[in-house]
Amino acid sequence: MAEQDTLSETGTTDWKEGIAEEHISAVSAFQSKAELAKGYSELFSKMGSSTKIPTADSPAEEVSAFYKQLGRPDTVEGYKVPVLDEGQEVNKEFFNEMAAGAHEAGMSGVQFDKIVDRYVEFEKQIKEAEVVEFNRYREEADRKLHEDYGVDYDKNIELSKRAYTEYAGDDLKELLATDKFIGLMNEPAFIDMLVEIGKKNMDDTFIPGEGPVGKKDDYVPNSPNSPSMYANMDGEEGVKARAYFRSKGHQYERKD
Repeated sequence: MAEQDTLSETGTTDWKEGIAEEHISAVSAFQSKAELAKGYSELFSKMGSSTKIPTADSPAEEVSAFYKQLGRPDTVEGYKVPVLDEGQEVNKEFFNEMAAGAHEAGMSGVQFDKIVDRYVEFEKQIKEAEVVEFNRYREEADRKLHEDYGVDYDKNIELSKRAYTEYAGDDLKELLATDKFIGLMNEPAFIDMLVEIGKKNMDDTFIPGEGPVGKKDDYVPNSPNSPSMYANMDGEEGVKARAYFRSKGHQYERKD
Protein backbone atom coordinates (compact mmCIF):
# COMPACT_ATOMS: atom_id res chain seq x y z
CA MET A 1 0.00 0.00 0.00
CA ALA A 2 2.84 2.35 0.89
CA GLU A 3 4.56 1.49 -2.39
CA GLN A 4 1.40 2.29 -4.36
CA ASP A 5 1.06 5.57 -2.47
CA THR A 6 4.50 6.67 -3.60
CA LEU A 7 4.12 5.65 -7.23
CA SER A 8 3.04 8.20 -9.78
CA GLU A 9 0.67 7.42 -12.63
CA THR A 10 3.69 7.17 -14.94
CA GLY A 11 5.20 4.41 -12.82
CA THR A 12 7.95 6.52 -11.28
CA THR A 13 8.58 6.83 -7.55
CA ASP A 14 8.41 10.65 -7.58
CA TRP A 15 4.93 11.32 -6.24
CA LYS A 16 5.36 15.07 -6.87
CA GLU A 17 5.37 14.55 -10.64
CA GLY A 18 2.65 16.61 -12.20
CA ILE A 19 2.72 19.35 -9.51
CA ALA A 20 3.50 22.78 -10.95
CA GLU A 21 7.09 23.81 -10.39
CA GLU A 22 6.15 26.93 -8.40
CA HIS A 23 4.37 24.70 -5.85
CA ILE A 24 7.10 22.09 -5.40
CA SER A 25 8.78 23.90 -2.50
CA ALA A 26 5.48 24.01 -0.59
CA VAL A 27 5.12 20.22 -0.59
CA SER A 28 8.77 19.20 -0.44
CA ALA A 29 8.54 18.38 3.27
CA PHE A 30 6.06 15.57 2.57
CA GLN A 31 7.17 12.10 1.52
CA SER A 32 3.93 10.99 -0.15
CA LYS A 33 0.49 12.08 -1.24
CA ALA A 34 -0.88 10.46 1.90
CA GLU A 35 1.33 12.66 4.08
CA LEU A 36 0.33 15.69 2.06
CA ALA A 37 -3.34 14.91 2.50
CA LYS A 38 -2.91 14.37 6.23
CA GLY A 39 -1.01 17.64 6.62
CA TYR A 40 -3.64 19.55 4.66
CA SER A 41 -6.40 18.04 6.80
CA GLU A 42 -4.65 19.05 10.05
CA LEU A 43 -4.01 22.55 8.74
CA PHE A 44 -7.63 22.96 7.66
CA SER A 45 -8.84 21.82 11.09
CA LYS A 46 -6.46 24.21 12.86
CA MET A 47 -7.53 27.14 10.70
CA GLY A 48 -11.16 26.42 11.47
CA SER A 49 -10.58 26.80 15.23
CA SER A 50 -8.11 29.69 15.11
CA THR A 51 -8.90 33.36 15.65
CA LYS A 52 -9.05 35.46 12.57
CA ILE A 53 -6.73 38.44 12.77
CA PRO A 54 -8.78 41.54 12.03
CA THR A 55 -7.84 44.10 9.45
CA ALA A 56 -8.49 47.82 9.20
CA ASP A 57 -11.74 46.98 7.41
CA SER A 58 -12.97 44.41 9.93
CA PRO A 59 -16.25 45.20 11.75
CA ALA A 60 -16.06 46.30 15.41
CA GLU A 61 -17.61 43.05 16.61
CA GLU A 62 -14.89 41.01 14.95
CA VAL A 63 -12.14 43.21 16.37
CA SER A 64 -13.67 43.03 19.87
CA ALA A 65 -13.90 39.24 19.69
CA PHE A 66 -10.25 39.04 18.67
CA TYR A 67 -9.11 41.23 21.59
CA LYS A 68 -11.24 39.24 24.02
CA GLN A 69 -9.54 36.00 23.00
CA LEU A 70 -6.19 37.69 23.64
CA GLY A 71 -7.25 38.50 27.21
CA ARG A 72 -8.77 41.97 27.06
CA PRO A 73 -11.47 42.41 29.76
CA ASP A 74 -15.03 43.03 28.61
CA THR A 75 -15.08 46.55 30.07
CA VAL A 76 -12.63 49.21 31.23
CA GLU A 77 -13.57 48.38 34.82
CA GLY A 78 -12.12 44.91 34.28
CA TYR A 79 -8.56 46.20 34.65
CA LYS A 80 -7.19 45.80 38.18
CA VAL A 81 -6.50 48.90 40.26
CA PRO A 82 -2.93 48.69 41.65
CA VAL A 83 -2.30 48.18 45.37
CA LEU A 84 0.04 50.89 46.62
CA ASP A 85 2.17 51.21 49.73
CA GLU A 86 0.62 52.62 52.88
CA GLY A 87 0.18 56.37 52.67
CA GLN A 88 -0.09 56.39 48.88
CA GLU A 89 -3.28 56.85 46.88
CA VAL A 90 -4.16 55.92 43.33
CA ASN A 91 -4.82 58.89 41.08
CA LYS A 92 -8.20 57.56 39.94
CA GLU A 93 -8.64 60.09 37.15
CA PHE A 94 -5.26 59.22 35.65
CA PHE A 95 -5.77 55.47 36.14
CA ASN A 96 -9.18 55.58 34.44
CA GLU A 97 -7.67 57.42 31.46
CA MET A 98 -4.90 54.82 31.19
CA ALA A 99 -7.41 51.98 31.44
CA ALA A 100 -9.64 53.53 28.76
CA GLY A 101 -6.69 53.84 26.39
CA ALA A 102 -5.56 50.27 27.11
CA HIS A 103 -9.05 48.91 26.46
CA GLU A 104 -9.34 50.80 23.19
CA ALA A 105 -5.96 49.45 22.09
CA GLY A 106 -7.02 45.88 22.94
CA MET A 107 -4.52 45.41 25.75
CA SER A 108 -4.95 42.31 27.87
CA GLY A 109 -5.26 42.46 31.64
CA VAL A 110 -1.79 40.92 32.06
CA GLN A 111 -0.23 43.46 29.70
CA PHE A 112 -1.94 46.36 31.44
CA ASP A 113 -0.79 45.11 34.85
CA LYS A 114 2.81 45.15 33.63
CA ILE A 115 2.49 48.73 32.40
CA VAL A 116 0.88 49.88 35.64
CA ASP A 117 3.50 48.12 37.78
CA ARG A 118 6.28 49.88 35.91
CA TYR A 119 4.53 53.23 36.28
CA VAL A 120 3.92 52.75 40.02
CA GLU A 121 7.59 51.85 40.55
CA PHE A 122 8.66 54.91 38.56
CA GLU A 123 6.40 57.19 40.63
CA LYS A 124 7.76 55.64 43.83
CA GLN A 125 11.31 56.42 42.78
CA ILE A 126 10.33 59.99 41.92
CA LYS A 127 8.71 60.48 45.34
CA GLU A 128 11.73 59.06 47.14
CA ALA A 129 14.01 61.40 45.22
CA GLU A 130 11.76 64.35 46.11
CA VAL A 131 11.93 63.48 49.81
CA VAL A 132 15.72 63.27 49.68
CA GLU A 133 15.91 66.63 47.92
CA PHE A 134 13.41 68.22 50.34
CA ASN A 135 15.41 67.08 53.36
CA ARG A 136 18.66 68.26 51.78
CA TYR A 137 17.22 71.70 51.11
CA ARG A 138 15.71 71.95 54.59
CA GLU A 139 19.06 71.17 56.20
CA GLU A 140 20.82 73.64 53.93
CA ALA A 141 18.27 76.36 54.71
CA ASP A 142 18.57 75.72 58.45
CA ARG A 143 22.36 76.06 58.27
CA LYS A 144 21.95 79.40 56.51
CA LEU A 145 19.54 80.64 59.18
CA HIS A 146 21.99 79.63 61.91
CA GLU A 147 24.71 81.60 60.13
CA ASP A 148 22.46 84.65 59.61
CA TYR A 149 20.86 84.76 63.08
CA GLY A 150 23.75 83.56 65.17
CA VAL A 151 22.90 83.69 68.90
CA ASP A 152 19.41 85.03 68.04
CA TYR A 153 18.49 81.89 66.11
CA ASP A 154 16.12 80.40 68.72
CA LYS A 155 14.49 83.76 69.41
CA ASN A 156 13.95 84.56 65.73
CA ILE A 157 12.57 81.12 64.91
CA GLU A 158 10.13 81.48 67.80
CA LEU A 159 9.14 84.92 66.51
CA SER A 160 8.54 83.54 63.02
CA LYS A 161 6.36 80.71 64.34
CA ARG A 162 4.24 83.04 66.46
CA ALA A 163 3.89 85.57 63.66
CA TYR A 164 2.75 82.81 61.33
CA THR A 165 0.23 81.51 63.88
CA GLU A 166 -1.14 85.00 64.57
CA TYR A 167 -1.28 86.51 61.09
CA ALA A 168 -1.52 83.70 58.54
CA GLY A 169 -5.15 83.08 57.59
CA ASP A 170 -6.65 79.61 57.25
CA ASP A 171 -6.54 79.77 53.45
CA LEU A 172 -2.83 80.58 53.47
CA LYS A 173 -2.08 77.85 56.01
CA GLU A 174 -3.99 75.34 53.89
CA LEU A 175 -2.10 76.44 50.78
CA LEU A 176 1.30 76.19 52.47
CA ALA A 177 0.47 72.65 53.60
CA THR A 178 0.20 71.41 50.00
CA ASP A 179 3.03 69.61 48.23
CA LYS A 180 3.43 72.54 45.87
CA PHE A 181 4.18 75.15 48.54
CA ILE A 182 5.23 73.25 51.66
CA GLY A 183 8.89 73.99 50.88
CA LEU A 184 8.20 77.69 51.40
CA MET A 185 8.01 77.09 55.16
CA ASN A 186 11.74 76.33 55.07
CA GLU A 187 12.70 79.20 52.79
CA PRO A 188 15.02 81.61 54.67
CA ALA A 189 13.54 84.65 52.89
CA PHE A 190 10.03 83.67 54.00
CA ILE A 191 11.17 83.08 57.58
CA ASP A 192 13.00 86.43 57.54
CA MET A 193 9.73 88.11 56.58
CA LEU A 194 7.89 86.45 59.49
CA VAL A 195 10.65 87.47 61.88
CA GLU A 196 10.31 91.10 60.79
CA ILE A 197 6.53 90.93 61.24
CA GLY A 198 7.08 89.49 64.68
CA LYS A 199 9.56 92.19 65.65
CA LYS A 200 7.28 95.02 64.52
CA ASN A 201 4.01 93.76 65.94
CA MET A 202 4.85 91.66 68.99
CA ASP A 203 6.34 92.31 72.37
CA ASP A 204 10.14 92.32 72.02
CA THR A 205 10.58 91.27 75.65
CA PHE A 206 9.01 87.85 75.38
CA ILE A 207 10.91 84.79 76.53
CA PRO A 208 10.87 81.87 74.04
CA GLY A 209 8.51 79.16 75.24
CA GLU A 210 6.17 81.49 77.18
CA GLY A 211 2.49 81.96 76.35
CA PRO A 212 1.08 83.64 73.24
CA VAL A 213 2.58 86.98 72.40
CA GLY A 214 0.22 89.81 71.54
CA LYS A 215 0.53 93.03 69.66
CA LYS A 216 2.10 95.83 71.65
CA ASP A 217 -0.44 97.44 74.01
CA ASP A 218 -3.13 95.01 72.82
CA TYR A 219 -4.95 92.39 74.85
CA VAL A 220 -4.76 88.79 73.58
CA PRO A 221 -6.51 85.87 75.35
CA ASN A 222 -4.40 83.03 76.62
CA SER A 223 -6.05 80.83 73.97
CA PRO A 224 -6.31 83.11 70.91
CA ASN A 225 -7.54 80.27 68.66
CA SER A 226 -10.33 79.01 70.92
CA PRO A 227 -13.16 81.57 71.09
CA SER A 228 -15.69 78.98 72.21
CA MET A 229 -13.96 78.38 75.56
CA TYR A 230 -14.74 81.98 76.57
CA ALA A 231 -18.44 81.87 75.66
CA ASN A 232 -19.62 81.44 79.27
CA MET A 233 -16.55 82.49 81.24
CA ASP A 234 -17.34 84.90 84.09
CA GLY A 235 -15.18 87.73 85.34
CA GLU A 236 -12.99 90.30 83.67
CA GLU A 237 -11.04 87.72 81.66
CA GLY A 238 -14.24 86.39 80.05
CA VAL A 239 -15.50 89.87 79.17
CA LYS A 240 -12.18 90.94 77.67
CA ALA A 241 -11.80 87.70 75.73
CA ARG A 242 -15.28 87.94 74.22
CA ALA A 243 -14.65 91.54 73.23
CA TYR A 244 -11.41 90.44 71.58
CA PHE A 245 -13.07 87.71 69.55
CA ARG A 246 -16.06 89.91 68.65
CA SER A 247 -13.62 92.38 67.13
CA LYS A 248 -12.48 89.55 64.89
CA GLY A 249 -16.02 88.71 63.78
CA HIS A 250 -16.97 85.93 66.24
CA GLN A 251 -20.57 85.98 67.49
CA TYR A 252 -21.55 85.19 71.07
CA GLU A 253 -25.10 84.67 72.37
CA ARG A 254 -24.09 86.09 75.76
CA LYS A 255 -24.41 89.86 76.12
CA ASP A 256 -21.83 91.62 78.30
